[in-house]
Amino acid sequence: MHECSLERFVRLEAGLMARPPGVATLVVCQLMGQGLLLGRYQRAARFDLEAARAAGLTLARRVGGGRALVAGQGTVGVLLAVPPGGAGLLPAVVAADKVLNRYVRGLLRGIGLLGAPAHYFGRDFVTADHRQIGRISQDGGPDGSVLFEAVVALERNLEVAPELMPGVVPVAPSASAPAPVALADLTCRLRRFDEVADQLALGYASTYGQERAAIEAPAEAPAPELSPAPIGPVGPAVNIPIGVLEAELALHAGTISAARLHGDFIATSFAIAALEAGLVGCPLDPGALAPRIDAALMAPHAAIVGLRDLASVLTALTAS
Repeated sequence: MHECSLERFVRLEAGLMARPPGVATLVVCQLMGQGLLLGRYQRAARFDLEAARAAGLTLARRVGGGRALVAGQGTVGVLLAVPPGGAGLLPAVVAADKVLNRYVRGLLRGIGLLGAPAHYFGRDFVTADHRQIGRISQDGGPDGSVLFEAVVALERNLEVAPELMPGVVPVAPSASAPAPVALADLTCRLRRFDEVADQLALGYASTYGQERAAIEAPAEAPAPELSPAPIGPVGPAVNIPIGVLEAELALHAGTISAARLHGDFIATSFAIAALEAGLVGCPLDPGALAPRIDAALMAPHAAIVGLRDLASVLTALTAS
């Protein structure tokens, strides 16, 4: 898809989630402009949004979770929507917590066809030449539909300037991402978007044994809200492998009346919504909270990636 604004990119992925296609659908977008894309669950107050606007950056929130990135001209957006049952892409239906591992493989092959052998070792990024060349995420529905999301650096890297993140706590050095890089830095040449899209599509088709066929642009839907209204104080940050996890709670007489999870984790949005709704009316007590966390985040087709275990969620809630 030529000349896709960042606002349209996030509306496209929201549309693919709202109305999952009946067949596996790959969308490759030539991103335009320049903008700061927050992860689905990151708290906007951790960023200097006014400074970002002053720098001419578009502000938007992705459907996928994970950490913020800068995208636009010189980057490409990739969306793979897979209907319930997997559409025959793989020999067996993929568990939600294996989505990134399985559906990144077509992206890795496509980047390799463009001249930069790429690798994925877990977490929320892919590498080439031991440097970060792309960021990946996922969402999915309770019916088993899947959305794999990626942004790949073609001519400029995805790094967010530190001055735009005054409230972002750096992750531990052992978990920090490798240095950023763009494809042009590694291959010493610029590529037309048509070539990039063709090679990425070939990477996916050859990886999963699919025939390529042109499709109409998917329908769009409203993107996640950039700065939702606060519901209460935000508790202390809990360190997780790719950043932090925070809980925002409204309490009345020791009972939760509203809840929201924030952070750099990646998760299926329906499971997070179910957890937040399921916490209402629950006392702020570990014994009462734990079963509700398990019920929401261990439900069929639910996933939360980037935590060591679900105890991190309990820690964030009880620290509030």
